[in-house]
Amino acid sequence: MADKFKPENQGEGNRDAARRYNEAVKKHAQSGQSDDAAQKAREDLEGPAAEELRGAEREARKHIAEEDPEVEGLPDENDRNTRRPPR
Repeated sequence: MADKFKPENQGEGNRDAARRYNEAVKKHAQSGQSDDAAQKAREDLEGPAAEELRGAEREARKHIAEEDPEVEGLPDENDRNTRRPPR
């Protein structure tokens, strides 16, 4: 049985996936749903849950720093021993 959907290797990146993503983002932005979500977020950040939301953001940022030490800052350019190889 042949696969109906067999993605081809497109080299660096996937242009088809990028095109579909961009179309979906554009459609969502034009739907007006993002305006409603932005207004709700604004109200939440000004309301009683504001400190809890900011605490959750601080906690999330801690985890990012743990996963990628370069989030806190870059190593000294003169010290080659502190540089990490590219991924």
